[in-house]
Amino acid sequence: MPITIKLTTNFLRREAGFGDYEVPERVKTVSDFLAHMGKRTGFLFTNAGGTRLRPDIELTLNDKDIAFFPKGIQTPLKEGDALDISLTPLGGG
Repeated sequence: MPITIKLTTNFLRREAGFGDYEVPERVKTVSDFLAHMGKRTGFLFTNAGGTRLRPDIELTLNDKDIAFFPKGIQTPLKEGDALDISLTPLGGG
């Protein structure tokens, strides 16, 4: 049965939607969700192996940085989770 999460993002509004997002049944983890969104938007969120976030992506799950979860992006998603995906500008000078 699909679950619904709260999605916020600073760059995917038009392609991904915003607010309540019904997650397809095949999506079980944060990593699965990132792969799903990547296919939908054409944007890669992780390294080639899907094991680590890109350095310019910040991700929080229920207001806690994903790095603080023991399973990282392999953390399972559950009904009502709040996921925030942010693209951070990389600067130089």
